[in-house]
Formats: sequence, C-alpha cells, structure tokens
Amino acid sequence: MSQWPTLIRWPGDFLGSMFEACAETGATVLYSSHAVAELERICDYLIVLRKGRVRLAGDIDELRQQHRIISGPDGWCDGGGWQVISQRSTAGRATALVRCDNAARITGPGLQDAAPTFDELVLGYLDGDAAAIPDEVLA
Repeated sequence: MSQWPTLIRWPGDFLGSMFEACAETGATVLYSSHAVAELERICDYLIVLRKGRVRLAGDIDELRQQHRIISGPDGWCDGGGWQVISQRSTAGRATALVRCDNAARITGPGLQDAAPTFDELVLGYLDGDAAAIPDEVLA
C-alpha cells in the first residue's frame, strides 16, 4: 500500500522534470493526452487528430485568433459561406466554432462573437465534421 502515494505523484513529478529539462536544453517534446486542461497548461503548438487524420495544427495563440465562437438565432450559419467547424443548437439558438483566417469578427443582427477558449477549439475539432488538413499543407 505504501506504493500508491508514489504512483499518484509520479505523473506530476515526471512532467515537472521533463519540462525543466526542456527549459534547460531547448529540447522539443511531443506530448499526447486526452486531458484537454493539461494540454492547455503545457503546450504551445497543438495538433488535433481525429480518426487518424490531422484536423488542426498550429501555434495555439494563432489558432485562437483564426477562430471565433458565434452564437445567434437558429439558422444563422446556414448558407452564409462560413467555414463552420462544429455547431450545436438549443432552445432556438445556434452556437458554432467558425474558422475565419483573417481574424475578422463575424457580426450581424442578434449574433454574439467571441474568441474560443482552448477547450472550445480542441473539442470543436474533435466533435465536428471538419475536413482533414491536406497532406501537402503539413509537409
């Protein structure tokens, strides 16, 4: 039983040691996790995979600038030419993660526009039907 406290602390100790070594040496680490809150805390470049394909890749700050969370009356995003990554509708309101590479704000009657949180960005690409990034873009 005395092993449990060591096992419980190990991931934090390991991450702390790993990032300390990275800071000292300038090494790059590829870290994979399903714990979104943990990723936000430790990474600066994000790659989202879904069904074995890259759905999103880039510097986290730049990715957040290239996306918006838009909320408005149901149907606001239908046929508007938006690149909708994911959307949900409840009680007559639709909320969508939208890609807008020029960082333009999407405005209109009854629309609310905000930068996505890290969670909204990651989960939007995991939940949505966003097309995979073409291989030539990743090369």
